[in-house]
Amino acid sequence: MSEHSQLLPLDQLRPGMHLAEAIRDRLGNVMLPEGLCLSEQHLSSLLQRGVSTAMVEIAEPPLSPEERQKQIQAIEEHIDRIFRLSLDAPLNQQLKSMILNYRMGPFC
Repeated sequence: MSEHSQLLPLDQLRPGMHLAEAIRDRLGNVMLPEGLCLSEQHLSSLLQRGVSTAMVEIAEPPLSPEERQKQIQAIEEHIDRIFRLSLDAPLNQQLKSMILNYRMGPFC
């Protein structure tokens, strides 16, 4: 899963969000660790401690079937261009297949 992070104010945080960075106090001590799935109790605690923002992971929306197919086609065309002059060698055919399988991993 491809994820991005975004700094959000405390009032926009919701239970179930994951921290992209640890939240630290003024002395640098970790209050909540990176990757933690926020709960209602965590949010209440942050409010009481005066924390105003947190960096959270924002998941990309899933691709539509049309977008997914376009990305798959673009990957296949790119790999075909790379190997267009060298597929006579069996090892290159095998390498192309391995690269294609690797690049298609997120779409499986």
